[in-house]
Amino acid sequence: MSINLKTLQSWAATFKEERVQTHNLEAGNFLSSETAVIVSGPATLKSGDAIDLIPIGLAQNFSVNQGKQIFTFNEIGSSKPFMIPGRTRTSASITRILFDGPSLMYVMGLSKKTSGHPVAFNNVGKNIGGPDPSKLLIDDLPSANWEPPTEVDESNATGSYVPTGKGATSSPGQFFINLRSSFFNNPSGLGVVMFDNEAEPYGGFYLEECYINGHNMSLASQSVVIMENVSLFATDIVPLDPTTFA
Repeated sequence: MSINLKTLQSWAATFKEERVQTHNLEAGNFLSSETAVIVSGPATLKSGDAIDLIPIGLAQNFSVNQGKQIFTFNEIGSSKPFMIPGRTRTSASITRILFDGPSLMYVMGLSKKTSGHPVAFNNVGKNIGGPDPSKLLIDDLPSANWEPPTEVDESNATGSYVPTGKGATSSPGQFFINLRSSFFNNPSGLGVVMFDNEAEPYGGFYLEECYINGHNMSLASQSVVIMENVSLFATDIVPLDPTTFA
């Protein structure tokens, strides 16, 4: 995608006849929410991981906020301050419709596919004990004192589970709601891929090492759907090349 921006001098010579920005605008190549998609994946994005990222559907709102600390120092003898940049903090939130399928906190833990099936919470990358996760069934759930494997292949499972604590031997299916669960002590990843209205790749970004710090769900008699909202913090934000999917 070539970009040809005007200089101030060229603008001054043409502003009576032309727009300030003309690159691709006549073709209607705008970005919109219908040409962007939110994806979940591993905590850290490595080479080759992008092709296995899992799109998150039914998302209604998504926002990313970055804040940098700026320390201001003054000196005796001058009114002009010194500015020293500090640490950056990245947070995000996502709102999604709850449907008869993976809930929001569940789908945010999906990282890759195994034989066409997503693998849940595959961010640590190793089994730490207990039954073979590739053969895990609800009837095989261990006691509440057992720490679960970090990888669960649901292609051979009849459902998912709450790992420890009260209700650990029950089957929540694909509805994960307990933020206190040790599942959510592991980080995940969240990204956005953007195209223009002509399906040309524009750009993308990936939030690494995301930790969920808040979950909200509300019911209302006048509402026809149930909404979930999750807020999170991320340690880093890195580029995500959309040409991988083009």
